[in-house]
Amino acid sequence: MSKFRLCTMDLAKEAGLSVHRFPISSEETAIAEDALARALNKLSLDEQEKIIFDVHGIATMPHEYEDTANVSLKALEKEIDRISKKDAYNQALFLNPNFVKDPKFQLMFLRALEFNIEAAADMIVKHFDAKHELFGDGEILAREIRQSDLSARDLEIVQHGLFQILPTSDASGRAVICMIVDLHNFRMSEFVSLIGAQFMFAVLLCDRLPSAHYTVRLSEIKGTPNVLRSHGSAS
Repeated sequence: MSKFRLCTMDLAKEAGLSVHRFPISSEETAIAEDALARALNKLSLDEQEKIIFDVHGIATMPHEYEDTANVSLKALEKEIDRISKKDAYNQALFLNPNFVKDPKFQLMFLRALEFNIEAAADMIVKHFDAKHELFGDGEILAREIRQSDLSARDLEIVQHGLFQILPTSDASGRAVICMIVDLHNFRMSEFVSLIGAQFMFAVLLCDRLPSAHYTVRLSEIKGTPNVLRSHGSAS
């Protein structure tokens, strides 16, 4: 779907921008805005309307039928089996197959990619790759991330309020996550800690809003020549 291929690192590369930091000059900000505008203009009217509805919380969430979900889960298992390089996934599967193959866990990825089986399988494998890179080997790969797993800097980010889960959902029933980053007080090299903290926030999200199958993320990046605001939705 368009909302998953629109804002990617490829878009920044094609515009000649760095993929390792936010724009640091008015010129770079203008280039980024122009690249995004051109990408949006390439979408059909239906796709543009869907994005507008997503942003304003009036999107219609797809209805899931149990039989369809079960078929998708079986197809997902087969697609994951086809992926040859998945060392971190295999390690987690060996340590705790009930966690890795939990339908609720797998459905998060399917919903995030609108039941695109191939993309969901790839995302699950990459999820465990990222988890392994951030937290290392061992049983932590095959369970949810706890506060005690975070580093001192990870906890500082959490306590600073960079990430917040709003207490109520939007009009579409989606959980709302806010991310506000002030680049004057935040080094780009510390985004690893930000990613690590997100693993724990995913757990908190499921605990606080268990009925919200979908989420919307609102981001505000301060400290650039212009304030950058973005909206994204996923499971």
